[in-house]
Amino acid sequence: MPVIVSLPIVKTKTPIVVTSHTTSGIAERFRLLRTNLQFILDSPEKKSILVTSTISGEGKTFVAINLALTFSLKYKTILVGLDIRRPKINTFLNLPKQMGLISYLTGEETDLNSLIYKNVNDSNLDVLISGLVPLNPNELLIERTLDTMFEKLCEQYDYIIIDSSPIGSVSDAFLVNRVSDVSLFVVRNNLTPKSALSLANVIYDEKRLNNMNLILNGFAEKGRYGYGYGYGYGYGYGYGYDSNG
Repeated sequence: MPVIVSLPIVKTKTPIVVTSHTTSGIAERFRLLRTNLQFILDSPEKKSILVTSTISGEGKTFVAINLALTFSLKYKTILVGLDIRRPKINTFLNLPKQMGLISYLTGEETDLNSLIYKNVNDSNLDVLISGLVPLNPNELLIERTLDTMFEKLCEQYDYIIIDSSPIGSVSDAFLVNRVSDVSLFVVRNNLTPKSALSLANVIYDEKRLNNMNLILNGFAEKGRYGYGYGYGYGYGYGYGYDSNG
């Protein structure tokens, strides 16, 4: 599996590391990730990016949020919360958890736009959270309603970033794969077990996720890279921002 980017350790008290004026090393890495993805998404019809991992705590939601923010600096972007069993986007972005895409998938709400939070955190990013945890998550993701939802989102947005469930315990990400064009598999230094890499390689070899790429998260690097940013950062979310990401 190709490595698309390596993210350095960064000490911060917020899960948001990308803003319009940020030029830190971690923010530039997310810009590099955006550029690499645009190379893979080589046509306007390809715009959906799925983010997953093996287990909880590898930084999946952290990556999804900041990647979405990076795209939103230049493009009309929406972040979609499809980790519907253990949603974290609403916690990270301080959004209510009651109403979300589950209401649309169950037919409780037919107006998708009414569920979308606009310009979250004073950014250009729109967010569609999952909402309350359903009793039948797997069955909901099988329904054609999910495809209809993404057809509508594709008409409105340049890029769609999907925060999906980890693949180590549930099959949700494989069901969501049908509405994604590229998959990002997050592994975290000193946390991801080696067996997870074996699983990831099997999934890559069997092509169970579209255009699968590896993100190395929390890797300290000595020295500097091309633009002169040093790596002394560290994702030390000691208070737990990415403990379930």
